[in-house]
Amino acid sequence: CHRLVLMAASPFFETMFRSELKESKQGEIDFDFLNAEIAGKVVDYFYSGEIDINSVNVSDLLEASEYLCLDDLKRHLCDFMATKVDSTNCIELYRVSHKYGLDKLEPICFAYIVSAFHDVFSSPVSFEGLSEEEVVKVVSDDRLTAQNEDVVFHFVVRWVNADLDKRKDIFPKVASFVRFPYCSQECLHQMTREPLMINSTCMDFLHEGLSLDVGSKRIELHSKQNARSVPRLGYDATVPHLMQISVDIHSIRGQICIDESSHTWEWKHCFRAGNPSRQGELEVFFSPKAIHWREVNSCQSRNKSGQKSLSCWSMDTQQITKLPWVEPQIPDSTLMFVHEKIFSFGGTKNGQTCEMVESFDPTRRRWNAEPPMIHAVSKPIGVHFDARVYILGGTDADGPTIFTQEFDPVLSTWRLRSSMPAVCQFGAAVSLNDKVFVVGGEERACFCYKPAMDTW
Repeated sequence: CHRLVLMAASPFFETMFRSELKESKQGEIDFDFLNAEIAGKVVDYFYSGEIDINSVNVSDLLEASEYLCLDDLKRHLCDFMATKVDSTNCIELYRVSHKYGLDKLEPICFAYIVSAFHDVFSSPVSFEGLSEEEVVKVVSDDRLTAQNEDVVFHFVVRWVNADLDKRKDIFPKVASFVRFPYCSQECLHQMTREPLMINSTCMDFLHEGLSLDVGSKRIELHSKQNARSVPRLGYDATVPHLMQISVDIHSIRGQICIDESSHTWEWKHCFRAGNPSRQGELEVFFSPKAIHWREVNSCQSRNKSGQKSLSCWSMDTQQITKLPWVEPQIPDSTLMFVHEKIFSFGGTKNGQTCEMVESFDPTRRRWNAEPPMIHAVSKPIGVHFDARVYILGGTDADGPTIFTQEFDPVLSTWRLRSSMPAVCQFGAAVSLNDKVFVVGGEERACFCYKPAMDTW
């Protein structure tokens, strides 16, 4: 009678008792993996169809149901565990579901991991035991949500450091799934001091994050589009505005296109600054979040020097503010906004051109020395491309130059590139797609440079 109940309840017992195994002829069967309490609950389940499941016995019951091929009991256990998923156990339950083939529980646990990633990562759960495949599956999922991508990057670093000797070589592979353009500027700059990032592959990721800076609404057209540039669900995808900036020596005007889909574009007036009737001059440069210009007013101060100020039009607030400004130590330099700081390249000191480079921190109102240029020039042309800065031409002691100097702000290094085909004094440069265009100037030049190939 008991054999019939066991055979009806479990394919394991049915196979055993119908075979020629010695257990089929014995009156007792020993199971080393079951303790007396769990064995009693399983037998009671065979007779009554009911069982008491709780957080203490669920693991042992699951092991028993797997061994004895109790699919109905396994479904009950799966339903119970699905109601208990939280930030402290979701990873453990995910791995349990994968081990025992709990098809209903596995997606529930994984969805919890990616939807509450910040809470899961902040809990005292140990991630050290996750496999490479499991980490990749989590960080590559578009549904992963966190305060920002900084959390994802720190998670990957923490996981690798948990077993550094075995995992450091696979860090670039796992890091390739981090959405670097969605990391904060602070985190991107801190990455330059992270030992795991000091390799050519990860440096490319870092440059990608700096050049495709969606957090500060700066999206360069030449940036490579890939999975890392796609926002995760829950992120606010930034759509760049088309702007028209008109600048002359005395004034600046900006407009935003508010309807690009229509055949007739509509422009919203943004700001107007300066005064064409004055004798003062404007020097304009751009940052990811704003347009900056410094103005030398026509009115003279008591020491007969022009009063200079730094104005800022914010793309977020669409308001003009005045910022404290301290002139760089070297006149005739070129100003550019690089990584949250204003840089001054070259200039003239004591009648001689110099290679000096400085950076101005607006919050501290002071200039700091940076690695100098290779060639000393004054008033060169500056342009951003792929998180690097290109300093083109300028004037040295012998006159106009055709130098192309490349500055990597991440590594703080300079290198010479192919020289321009001809002189372009007081011209301008712009990056578009995979090229840099140098135009205008006294020579009315028009040059095209391909940084990837280093050819003009």
